[in-house]
Amino acid sequence: MKFNWNMDINDFEKLKETLASDTYRERDCYGQVSAGKICVDILTTENDTNKDGKGKANILDVNEYAAGIDGGYGELSDGTPYDLLDGLIDTGNINMDGTFEEFKESVETELINSLKDDADRTAWANEDYDGWFDKTA
Repeated sequence: MKFNWNMDINDFEKLKETLASDTYRERDCYGQVSAGKICVDILTTENDTNKDGKGKANILDVNEYAAGIDGGYGELSDGTPYDLLDGLIDTGNINMDGTFEEFKESVETELINSLKDDADRTAWANEDYDGWFDKTA
């Protein structure tokens, strides 16, 4: 399984700052990782619990997608349809306390673990596909 990242150390630092903040920030995407026809957006979203009594906190969240599934969700720049998948990754297992490389490794490990019991999704992740990220940016 080959992983491609559309996230750098600066994006990771911004993600960590948002997660450490006591002030809710709008849902935002900090980057993506893809493996074949599977792509995961790395996001923050509002936590419904009150953090330290100082307001709503932000929590790590992810959205997972599969290319080649025409469920009406969207279309990539190369015309390939894609659709939202049910939750694959348990964000509680993602290492936010370490380095950027440790974070990436934990996301990749969690994605591998989440796919191991689903032969179809494992096959999608192992396909040769590089259409997730806009190459003109």
